[in-house]
Amino acid sequence: LDHYDIDDNITKAITKLKEARAKEPDDHDILAKLGWACWLAYEKSALESDVFEADLYSSESLTNNPSNSEAHLVQGLVACDRLDWNTATNQLLTAKMLTRSNNGLVLICLAWTYHKAGETNSARLFMQYTEQALKDQTNMQTRWQVLDRLGVLKSIFKDPQGARNVFEEAVQLAADDPLPNLHLGQ
Repeated sequence: LDHYDIDDNITKAITKLKEARAKEPDDHDILAKLGWACWLAYEKSALESDVFEADLYSSESLTNNPSNSEAHLVQGLVACDRLDWNTATNQLLTAKMLTRSNNGLVLICLAWTYHKAGETNSARLFMQYTEQALKDQTNMQTRWQVLDRLGVLKSIFKDPQGARNVFEEAVQLAADDPLPNLHLGQ
């Protein structure tokens, strides 16, 4: 899933995760990762079946382990998509707490949720938190994903130079991935 925007990677990941789930049906990490994969599929496809599965698997993960931050992340994104702002922010703030406020992906998803809810000041604040977390983030595999999402928000908030800077860094980290290249080109 590190390179989810390359053709068929999401489908392949979902297949492998479903195979792993068949062997270990109660493993909360597998369920959360499967929920995340389905969410990423939904971001590409906008198919209701993908968001349904993202919701289902992440919910099952939380049933097995209420402290799974990735499952809370997915639940928050699903709630945001459904315009349920209270649930979205509660789930994402729980994920933030569980990751000790240092997960750039959780922080940028909070910024996105606040933006979608019309809370511009909170969105900008969480964009700043994201930038701070990026300074400390060592996981380069997810860094480009955070940068790409941050660049999209910077574009929305009319900061073209800031967007360009983070898109350029995302491209450097994930040169073979089409999504950051596409956003940089826009």
